Order: sequence, then structure tokens, then C-alpha cells
Amino acid sequence: MDSIKDGIIHELEEELVRILSNWFERNTSEAEDKENKEKLTELMQRADDVLSRWL
Repeated sequence: MDSIKDGIIHELEEELVRILSNWFERNTSEAEDKENKEKLTELMQRADDVLSRWL
């Protein structure tokens, strides 16, 4: 069961990274890039925390 849960979390994380990365690429300038990468990292951690609680 844990391997299924880990697989689902991994797939969701990959999809979230793809979606957020695409959004940031379309909506950022180079000056904002570092700040947005930090925000993306924070969002990924929060998403991981939420997914861990759900599953």
C-alpha cells in the first residue's frame, strides 16, 4: 500500500512541478526568476505536506 501511495504522490508532485514551472516561465522576468523559484519551492513543500495528510 505504501508503494502505491508513494507512486501517486510522486506522479502528483511531477505534474504540479510541470504546471507551476510552465506558469512561472510564462509570467516572470529574469529579475523575478530567483524569487519565483523560491516561491515554487515553498509551494512544492506545502503541496507535499497536503498530499501526505490526504494519503
